[in-house]
Amino acid sequence: YKMLSPGLWYTVIGNGDIVRVDTCSQATQFDSQISIYRGDSCANLECMTYNDDSCGALTSAVQFPTEAGEKYYIKVHGHGYFTGNFELSVQSIPMAANNFCSSSTPVTPGTEVVKASTFGATYSEDAPPCVLDPSSTPGIWFTVQGRGKAITASTCLSSSTSSTSIAVYSGTCDDLVCITGGGYDYHCEDSLAGIASWYGEDGVDYYILVQADDGSGVDTGLSVTEFENVDNDFCQIASRVEVDGETVSGTITGATSVPIFPNATCIVY
Repeated sequence: YKMLSPGLWYTVIGNGDIVRVDTCSQATQFDSQISIYRGDSCANLECMTYNDDSCGALTSAVQFPTEAGEKYYIKVHGHGYFTGNFELSVQSIPMAANNFCSSSTPVTPGTEVVKASTFGATYSEDAPPCVLDPSSTPGIWFTVQGRGKAITASTCLSSSTSSTSIAVYSGTCDDLVCITGGGYDYHCEDSLAGIASWYGEDGVDYYILVQADDGSGVDTGLSVTEFENVDNDFCQIASRVEVDGETVSGTITGATSVPIFPNATCIVY
């Protein structure tokens, strides 16, 4: 990550917990950024994560897992050439209960909204990218079982405090396959929330990863609902056509606008 602004360095010794580092104080008077590194010396640093504008228009925050006794390097710098005064906070926070795929929170479609928070969430290095990269963006996990109906998962709720994205996987926690995902639902009035729709095959378990777009902790909630879909609304229930010269009539009126993650559309405008 190329830095143009000068910066100040700090070190912290890991305690085995999730550590949150932020410049969210009102004392921070410029567009700040935070970068976190690990390594055996200053000459051999590996970037773990970084953030710009997480807890406000000008302030930043990151959270990352630590190993007890290991040294981590923190650099506070500016966006572009910005400089100024700041206040830095470093604290331990509890790990989210559904931080891992294996500890996903079960959700039943149509039930009450599940309150959620990505505070204390870490990275899912074994999950393939679906919307945001799980290896660099904290997220929390939910699971829902398909019942032969279309499903929509959404964080477009008044409880959401920042932008979120949703990734949906099938398979097992050890071998996840991206089905679909979505972010930046511009129809959501409260924030740029995430929404994803897919066909839930009967008896199949689906894993939903809710990620904070800003790479840090946000309070949100998850709504999972089922709806009646057009017969061939999804790839899994595509209608077969024959190579016989006969025409087939159809309409996309009432069809689902499926996000393009993974990209199932050759040209998008």
